Amino acid sequence: CKIDFLLTSEKLWDCLGRAALSVGWQMSSLHLGNCVNGFSKVDLLFGRDALWEALAEAAKSGAHQMTPQSAANCVNGFAKVELLRGDGHLWSVLAGVALPALSQMIPQELASCVKGFSRAESLLGDKALWEALAKAVTVVASSLNPVEVANCVGGFSRVEFLLGDRELWAALERAAISAKKKSSKESLVPVPVE
Repeated sequence: CKIDFLLTSEKLWDCLGRAALSVGWQMSSLHLGNCVNGFSKVDLLFGRDALWEALAEAAKSGAHQMTPQSAANCVNGFAKVELLRGDGHLWSVLAGVALPALSQMIPQELASCVKGFSRAESLLGDKALWEALAKAVTVVASSLNPVEVANCVGGFSRVEFLLGDRELWAALERAAISAKKKSSKESLVPVPVE
């Protein structure tokens, strides 16, 4: 999924989709997270309801074994699948896994969780989850890149009771300014010629 020209290879993704469908329940949580995250980048697979339902079931049953990384990958990937956004049980399970693991997540994973969880309507009123996410992101805000800042702003803005969290929004504002300065500096660095 990191090789652009392969993303449109129907034969390849058909094979991988069928393989995942037949062995999904045997996957470790790490491998499952990688599959969910990877498959979610392939447009060809978004209509494969059986595949996504099987991956969701595997995630529900194996949630207790998930690492912070695999939880973030599942949140990020499943959130892109419209079919699953209304699966309250799936999102409740993922929130239950992610919540105690937030302190172990890197900034990229936290931003993925904010963006992903904000697409699950059933979680928008989960005060414990969103307060913990807001606290975790406030701590690491200065390490976020421009895309991650945008994902956090977009995600948190959907959570009504966080709109008045001055500390969170001040941290995101500083992060946005810092990320913009950093990216403009990087664009000015001359590229070495071999």
